[in-house]
Amino acid sequence: MACMSTAHARERPAGPPQRSRHWLARWLDRPRMWRERSAYRRALARMDAHLLADIGLDETTARAEAAKPFWKA
Repeated sequence: MACMSTAHARERPAGPPQRSRHWLARWLDRPRMWRERSAYRRALARMDAHLLADIGLDETTARAEAAKPFWKA
């Protein structure tokens, strides 16, 4: 029978989430992320107020997001 203190010792301490991917993989993934972000922002720019309301955004927020350059999160 396992001791209660042993079970608690195996738990991860609270803190920021650990980065699971290697830095090189994240860096190499940037062009894909930038293309997706750019496509998302172009789509937002084409949407009218009715469509934006359907996805839960107001026009001001959507226009501000669409105006950002692709490299800014």
